[in-house]
Amino acid sequence: MVVHTAGAMVIVLVNVQSEDPKTSVYREMVRAFLTYAPIAETTRISPIACVTDEENALYLEVEHRLLLQRNVSAALRSAA
Repeated sequence: MVVHTAGAMVIVLVNVQSEDPKTSVYREMVRAFLTYAPIAETTRISPIACVTDEENALYLEVEHRLLLQRNVSAALRSAA
């Protein structure tokens, strides 16, 4: 599921689930955000439209993660 786009990046959510064969109950085992970036620097991706509350929550979660990554990178550069 595509959960975020920014410039040339596409971020997708990947969930891996397991099923208990006796109860048929599913359980989330792994949750990951994968970022795809095109090789061509001129490529631009259209923004996504969040329709549901779940989509909006995932979009905001990725926004927070991207901000955290930028802050950590900036702190590491200034410490060097």
